[in-house]
Amino acid sequence: MKSVTFLLASALVLPATLTVAPQAVSAAEDAFSKGAAILKVADERAAKFPDQTYTASMEIFKSGNLRQTMVFKMSMKGLEKQFIHFTAPGDVAGMKILMEDRDTIYMYSPEFQKVRRVAATCRTRASSAASSRPRTWCSPSSRRRSTPS
Repeated sequence: MKSVTFLLASALVLPATLTVAPQAVSAAEDAFSKGAAILKVADERAAKFPDQTYTASMEIFKSGNLRQTMVFKMSMKGLEKQFIHFTAPGDVAGMKILMEDRDTIYMYSPEFQKVRRVAATCRTRASSAASSRPRTWCSPSSRRRSTPS
């Protein structure tokens, strides 16, 4: 009796899993296309004004818990040149980032009172300022010691 029940359950479940999988793929594609459309609209709205300045806060969550809230002032000229000045919390207050274009990024660290050029290979680390303290980011001199991830 057990083998018949197992066989029957397998026969009912297998076709269901085969029909569900294509829906998940189409849902992912749909989410991607919606995301791309949202980003396109955001870029179009941002491009309407050549210069922009605003103050924003960024909440960083880790494992579902609020880890840190960062406050920064952002100034933009077009969509390429950006200047970010972090004002809170204390460990990043005073840090400044200047992005002249996609591959030219400079960072001022009040901890060291120096300006560093951020290596293009380390852009992902620099763009996630919340992931670590500024001194752990790559700079052109530390690029030789670090391994790409």
